[in-house]
Amino acid sequence: MIGWLVIRRWLPELWPTRRVENFARPWWEFAGAMIAVTAVLGLGQLYQRGWLLPTEGRFGLVLDTANQVLLFSPMILLLLVRRHPLATAWVPTRRVHLRLAVGLALALSALVSFALVQTSLQRWPDLVASVYQPSHAHFALHIFLEDVTIAILFVRLAAAMQRQWLAAVVVAGLFAAGHIPGALSSGAALAELLPLTLDIMLGVGILLVVYRSADIWWFWCVHFAMDMTQFFEAATG
Repeated sequence: MIGWLVIRRWLPELWPTRRVENFARPWWEFAGAMIAVTAVLGLGQLYQRGWLLPTEGRFGLVLDTANQVLLFSPMILLLLVRRHPLATAWVPTRRVHLRLAVGLALALSALVSFALVQTSLQRWPDLVASVYQPSHAHFALHIFLEDVTIAILFVRLAAAMQRQWLAAVVVAGLFAAGHIPGALSSGAALAELLPLTLDIMLGVGILLVVYRSADIWWFWCVHFAMDMTQFFEAATG
């Protein structure tokens, strides 16, 4: 997050001072977003039970990637039905390649920090190879759509509340709570969910920074890289 704040000073034309999105009935828009999120969580339960597209066999990765689209389809439909521009989901369409380049640079820097803390700098090439392996394609799409979902919620709640920091607290709390059903179904005890409070605090800080950029592209790169480190840690003990 600090890295982006520094880079923004060099590229102010890429992330100009943002404007707050306005809706005629923001609370209704937020309610609609919450209904869509509830549908996503319901589809998530079907996905965990293997009731969406099959993920076994030669085309398993392709079908699992398609599952991510199905999983988040309520959010996509929300934008289409309400005829809201992609800007209300923090998906700018101008100079996307540069936004992704900044995000990749920040992601690789974050992986350096991870390597220094968790293993050693000598393992950084192995870490990068582990994170960006083709088998993680469905995770990449899932995380992107997850970030878009959070943006949709935040933009509409912030417009309704007119308090960005309070909206960040609520949305970060909802995002953390959204992990509870999956964790419980995986056998986690309720006490093990207490660290989610730290996730909420981290989420608030992240949301307020990404809010300033109104841009999911760069943040998605960092989010994906850091999320995939869990597999490298497991693989190396």
